[in-house]
Amino acid sequence: MVVLETASNIIVPDMGDPWRRLREDDFSGVDLSTVSAALVSLIRQMMRRAPGERPDMDAVCAHYVVRRAREAMDRRKGAAAAGILDASPLASEPEGFLEELLSGFTDC
Repeated sequence: MVVLETASNIIVPDMGDPWRRLREDDFSGVDLSTVSAALVSLIRQMMRRAPGERPDMDAVCAHYVVRRAREAMDRRKGAAAAGILDASPLASEPEGFLEELLSGFTDC
């Protein structure tokens, strides 16, 4: 759900009809038009109603979107010469970083 919130810039509802729709695999109430098809696919897989149909952590980590994000973070970490905090999750991201991760995928 955190990935859905980040990718679509929404706060996932905690009850009511919007919540019920999401829990029934209905994403019609969420604008994902600016998010890559690969990331939307991963979000849908991770939020499937039936837990047995959701990917396990190894599958999520191996997914193209997550691998590419990890590679971007590793490149940034390798380029950080100013100090350890430059590669930290607490550091600020360069302009365009989230856009690259959230919409820069065309294929899986």
